[in-house]
Amino acid sequence: MPLLPGASFYLEHEAALHTTGAWIMIGVGTIVLITELCGVVAPYGRHGKAGPSWFGPLINAKVAWVVQESGAFLVPAALLRVGEPRCLRSWTNWLLLSMFMVHYFQRSFIYPPLMRGGKPMPIGICCLASTFCVFNGWLQGRLWTSLEVREVPTTAADAACLGLGCSLWAAGFAINLHADSVLRGLRKTPGDTTYYVPRGERDSVGTSRPHAAASTAPS
Repeated sequence: MPLLPGASFYLEHEAALHTTGAWIMIGVGTIVLITELCGVVAPYGRHGKAGPSWFGPLINAKVAWVVQESGAFLVPAALLRVGEPRCLRSWTNWLLLSMFMVHYFQRSFIYPPLMRGGKPMPIGICCLASTFCVFNGWLQGRLWTSLEVREVPTTAADAACLGLGCSLWAAGFAINLHADSVLRGLRKTPGDTTYYVPRGERDSVGTSRPHAAASTAPS
């Protein structure tokens, strides 16, 4: 079967293109962070507007969450079918990729049905988030299924590094689940779309801003 146009170039230079993609991700993330620090916010969630904006018409929040997040799970899952045996034989590769995929499986298919209320999201915001997740899924999925072999730790330092990373992921994942539960509990009536911030002893960064505090670890 003939290769698609550009496929041979991609396969020949995949490692360099993958590294470039990772740097693009870092660069775009930095720009977004600076933009937010300057006061520019995306019109969804607490900043959502009642009507359509230049980001397009509004769609159901639960549907938007599934669409925008699922690419980060589905892309690596598909890449597992075409992975390199040398990568797929490494249990550390499986461990690292599994942590990423478990996080996004939860955000894609478990979190949305449990949502209470939730303001509709502009379709443009959903598409931007979906692009990020698909790209992130390709970066992580291709790395651990075809490009990199993470050897089993052979020194105490390597084992400690892997153990610390897994512990940070587990802590971030647990904080995310706890924060989701707390925030859901603040909406008492069906259809409530009010944005609530926890108050009192549970009002912490890990609760009121769960993704800022925790999602960086599992994702």
